[in-house]
Amino acid sequence: MRKKTLYGSDGIITRHIRGSHEGVKTKVRKIPLDRLRLDRQNVRFRNRTKERELSDKEIHDMVWQEKDTRELYNAIINAGGLREKLFVDEHQVVREGNRRLVCLREIVKDIAAKRIDPGVPLENFTEIECEEPLEGIAPIDMDILLATWHVIGKKPWAKLNQASHLYDMRSVRGLSYDEIARDVGLSKGKVLQACKSLEWTTMYMQEYKVDDVSCWSFFEELYKKKELREWAVSDRLNLEDFFSWVYQKKFPMAIDVRKLPKIILNVDKQLGRDLKKIFTAKNNTIETAWQELQVYDPSLSSDFFKSMKRFRERLNKMDSTDIMEIVKMKAKREALVSLRDKLSEIINKAK
Repeated sequence: MRKKTLYGSDGIITRHIRGSHEGVKTKVRKIPLDRLRLDRQNVRFRNRTKERELSDKEIHDMVWQEKDTRELYNAIINAGGLREKLFVDEHQVVREGNRRLVCLREIVKDIAAKRIDPGVPLENFTEIECEEPLEGIAPIDMDILLATWHVIGKKPWAKLNQASHLYDMRSVRGLSYDEIARDVGLSKGKVLQACKSLEWTTMYMQEYKVDDVSCWSFFEELYKKKELREWAVSDRLNLEDFFSWVYQKKFPMAIDVRKLPKIILNVDKQLGRDLKKIFTAKNNTIETAWQELQVYDPSLSSDFFKSMKRFRERLNKMDSTDIMEIVKMKAKREALVSLRDKLSEIINKAK
């Protein structure tokens, strides 16, 4: 749903975050740069740490090393300061604009060291316009705001960070899937995909004592494909199997999970071999079984045979009306005869 932001003549901004819920009142004021702190709870940073909370300096150094930060640094200098206000809480923790804060600190440092001369007053970089709630902001409201900015807004986080944020809104804030969908402005399906894939990721990481949350992409693929999702939720043992396959690196990349239905769900009933046994055999991967499958189903590796397979499926669906049209129209009969003759020619050459 669209969030309403009202600007009063007295400088008070009212942000209506949760529908008819009373709005959050904020005001813009200048805050000295040295009083602003990075948000250590920001999901972008939590996903990159293990068991402890990162310090302000560690987060600063981490953000400064990113390519996008250097580009923003130059843009802020060229603009003579920030074009967009930071959003801070009552403790001057920057809840929106952490990258900009890092850039401002580096710019001030470089001005002091005479490495740059931006040609504008120093206070452009040391007295920062910030939007600050007048009476604080509830964590749930802040989470919804961040989601509207970084999940559906113009500054999207990485997909993993988006999913983590929505998952926290469900597991930490206690919002239902319907409430998240309504308050953020997403479909319920998207919310379910994000939350369920993170739930499975968390279960996997705990069970196998894995630290790298990027394994989430495998579970996102597991949820996205309907037949796999149904297979995973129908029996906990299926999910346990998938956990072990991820841990054993049966999938070279997350996208390879999309091949799994044809390997384990017998999508092509005509295959006489148990491809799941080939896939799960020691030292084998999904690619091993996929190569075996292509021997029996050339449409998987050939655009020509993929088209042939679709054509054959369409032929199987022909009814009496289609046949009567062929009987009545000479051009259609001739087209089929021409196709038959060409196929016969190809088959004879291949003998």
